[in-house]
Amino acid sequence: MFTFNLIPSMYKYSKREGIPFNFELLTIHRKHMYQIEADKAKNLLIIHLEGFMSDDELNKTANDMRNEVDKLQSGFTLISDIARMKPASQTGAILIQEAQQYLADKGMARTIRVVADPIAGMQFNRISKKVGYSAEIVNSMEEALLLVEEPRI
Repeated sequence: MFTFNLIPSMYKYSKREGIPFNFELLTIHRKHMYQIEADKAKNLLIIHLEGFMSDDELNKTANDMRNEVDKLQSGFTLISDIARMKPASQTGAILIQEAQQYLADKGMARTIRVVADPIAGMQFNRISKKVGYSAEIVNSMEEALLLVEEPRI
């Protein structure tokens, strides 16, 4: 079990009754404003973004994300937690689009996006449409993790 100051309550969900969600993490990248987790057993990538991220931070995040997604199988699920993220710059939006395109090209089958800031949410939704996919929108990580456990119809 890992605990981080970035999102201190994140792992409480693995202990909640009725939700069998134990992470077998390949790697966790925790740098300034982001955290990336890959769960090979569940074929799941979780990305947490927080605050205003500079273009350099977004570029570093995208590079780390590429390294992690390359470890997963085609058909993976992405949880993109942008609940605490502020909208990106124009250059940042281009970096986000390139990262989303990479995910789509690698076989992302499902995207669940945790959104609180409506502006950041709209920015990500607009970029996703350009790439050719849409995300399921939820209000919390708990909801996102529940969706991962539910069978898709």
